[in-house]
Amino acid sequence: MRPGILYVVTIIAVILNIAATGYWTYYNRPVPSVAEFKNPDEYVQFDLDVYDIIAKNYWQKPSDADMSTLFLLSLEKSSGKADIALPSANRAGVLQILTSAMQNASSSDARRDLSLLTAQVALANLPPNGRSGLLSKEDETQLRNLESNIHPTQDLYATLGLPTAAATSAVQNAYIAKAAELSKATSTEAAQQLAQVTHAKDVLTNPVSKALYDSSKMEPTVFMRKIGKSTLYVDMSQVSPATFGEFVQNLSTNLQKFPSLTNMIIDLRHNIGGDLDFVQNFFALFMGPQQFVFDLYHQGDLQPQRTPGIASIPELSKFLEIAVLTDNESKSTAELTAATFKKFRLGTIVGTKTSGWGTVENTFPIATRISSSTLYTALLVHSITLREDNTPIQDHGVDPDIDTSKSDWHTHLSKYFGTELSAAIEQIAGR
Repeated sequence: MRPGILYVVTIIAVILNIAATGYWTYYNRPVPSVAEFKNPDEYVQFDLDVYDIIAKNYWQKPSDADMSTLFLLSLEKSSGKADIALPSANRAGVLQILTSAMQNASSSDARRDLSLLTAQVALANLPPNGRSGLLSKEDETQLRNLESNIHPTQDLYATLGLPTAAATSAVQNAYIAKAAELSKATSTEAAQQLAQVTHAKDVLTNPVSKALYDSSKMEPTVFMRKIGKSTLYVDMSQVSPATFGEFVQNLSTNLQKFPSLTNMIIDLRHNIGGDLDFVQNFFALFMGPQQFVFDLYHQGDLQPQRTPGIASIPELSKFLEIAVLTDNESKSTAELTAATFKKFRLGTIVGTKTSGWGTVENTFPIATRISSSTLYTALLVHSITLREDNTPIQDHGVDPDIDTSKSDWHTHLSKYFGTELSAAIEQIAGR
C-alpha cells in the first residue's frame, strides 16, 4: 500500500495493548565479537528488519545514536535486564546485543517472544507514542475492516430478520414491524435495538449504500439531506475507501432531486478519519486535475500532493456558500479536509479546534518469518500532514473560523453566510 492511509486511534489502542512484562534468563558472559554476527538467526534478523523499516520509512530521519538507543532500551524492557552494554551506537552494536540476548534465551519460544516484544516496544515508543506498532495478519485485517467501515460480526439484514440481499420493499416492511414493536418498550435495551434497526433500514433502503453493502459489506459513511429551501447537509462519519464514490453518487442524486440547492454544510464532527487518497480525489471535484492540494512532511522533505486525473463537477459551483463543521473529535483525514477547505477559501470552518491527529500511518511487511502460522507487518508513522499555515496538524489541530465554544458564536454567522445557511448551521451545530 502506498503511503497515504491515516489510521484510527481506536483500533491502534487495542492492537498495541501487548503486555510488556516477562523475564528471560541471562547468563554472565562477555558480549561476542563482531565476527560472530555474520549470519544472524531469524529472531535477530526479525528485529533488524524492523530497525531497517524504521530507519527508511519513519517520518523523522533517525540518527544511528537514536536508533541504537531505541533498540537498547526496548531490549532492556523486553528482557527485564537493565544493564545491557551497547558496544557501538549504530546498527552493528544493535546486532551484537540482540544476538547476545537471543543466545542467552532459554528456548526457541523464548527467543521468539523476546524478538516480538522488542520490536513491539521499539515501534510503540516512536513519537507520537502509541501510533506505531507490530501487527499480526489478524490485527492488520481488523485494521483494514475498521478503515473500510466493515463490521464482520454485524449483519444489517439479520438485524431486520431478513435474508442477505433482501429487496428494499422487504427491508421497509420489516423495519415498520420491528419499529412498531420496539417503540412500545421503554427499556434502554429496546431503545438501542430501535436505533440499530433504524440504521439498518437507512442503509438498506438507500440504493447507493445498499449496493455498497451488498457488494462489499462496507457500511456507508456519507449521508445527505436537504435542509430548508436550498441547503444540502452532508454528514460524513469517517473516511473509508468508498467515501469519495458515495459522495459523488449521493451528490448527483440530490442535485437531480433538488435543483434549487445553493448552500452546503459538510459535517466532519466525530469523524475519525481514514483514507488519505480521499482528500486529493475530493478536491479534484472542486479544482480539477493536477492541482496542488497539500504537502506531506517526511524525513525533512515536503512532498506535494496533487489532484488525480478526475474532472471537476461544474454543478459544485452552484454552492456559493459552504460551511464545514468540526469538533475536537474530528481526526486525521477529516482535519486535513477542513484545513484544505480553509487554505483555498472554498469553505468556512464552524465548530471547535480539531483533535490534532496529524500523522499518516502505513504498514510495511516484515520479510523475516519467525512463525509458521503468522505474518507480521510494522505499522509506522510515515509522514505528517500540514494545515493551511504550514503548521503541523499533529498536536495543533485546525482552528475554526467561527468558534462555537464562544458564547457569541451565532453573531458571527452573518459575516460569512446568508440568512438561510446561518439558520441551518444554528440548527445543526447548536445541538
